Amino acid sequence: TTVQLQIKLNDLNDNIPQFIVNNNNPARFTVATSLGLNESSSEKFLLGYIEENSDNSKWIEIVRLQAYDRDAEVPNSQTEFEILGSEFNNRFIDFFELEKESMGLARLKLVNNKTLDYEQIIALKVSNKNRGINDMSKVIRPFSSIRLNPGEIDLDLYLKVRDLGHPTLFSTITAKIIIKDVNDNPPVFDKFFYSTRIYESLKYGNIFKVSATDLDAPNTANSKIIYSIADENTNNNNNNNNQQSDNHFLSPKNKFLIDPNTGMLRLVENADLDRDEHGSIYLLKIFASNYAPLVSSNSTNTNNYDMNELDDYI
Repeated sequence: TTVQLQIKLNDLNDNIPQFIVNNNNPARFTVATSLGLNESSSEKFLLGYIEENSDNSKWIEIVRLQAYDRDAEVPNSQTEFEILGSEFNNRFIDFFELEKESMGLARLKLVNNKTLDYEQIIALKVSNKNRGINDMSKVIRPFSSIRLNPGEIDLDLYLKVRDLGHPTLFSTITAKIIIKDVNDNPPVFDKFFYSTRIYESLKYGNIFKVSATDLDAPNTANSKIIYSIADENTNNNNNNNNQQSDNHFLSPKNKFLIDPNTGMLRLVENADLDRDEHGSIYLLKIFASNYAPLVSSNSTNTNNYDMNELDDYI
């Protein structure tokens, strides 16, 4: 006689859950050869993209978490996600939370009232590396293992997926959040007031250089500074009042120019500076503005500084 024997195999939790990485932008994953690194990076990571100081509604590219487990039965095949930490000793771990969409699928979100600031993260990277370099353009690229465009910096967030089997198995991955700089810092002059003296006999040439700095991303329209001299009409009220005084504060119209890129002030060729005829003091108002407009509604595109630039003497 014969008999059938059915043997059922119990599923062992012997498969580690794995993240699914879809690189929608492979150009991001090429490392610059100028850094002395490999042409392409074998590191796998998730990618997100957001403008600085933005909330969840303004993600340019959302970080989506997706994982699979090859085990056949639950709970061995069921997975859960967790945020393990972040760069800078977990300083940003409480900035993020995970929203479950379905089993094996979730997305990364910013916690309410939390935003990412480009300038803060740049400063932390410089401090963390302790390289003693003040030029931001020299430290941004070496700190990242992905290709960044000007005005971008990345923040590493460490994620974990685990199954619900026994013993629990897990794997980890890094999510790189790319933060895009916006023009939220106006140029700032290194002084509130400038003063210099020249001879009234001067006919042309460089006179004085003003300087302003900008905290926004270097080598971008957000930090590029343009210098200009205020139009005569800007100072009409002040000029009318000043012309009645003994000092004779006068309009600089047709006498002075400024290099928009360097801030060098110069005298227009053949300008007449006769102090007996035109007075002894010229008051100039200098503007420093960016190529890109400021994003803050309560800011202006320029910094205004009164400049007692030319106190002519004999």
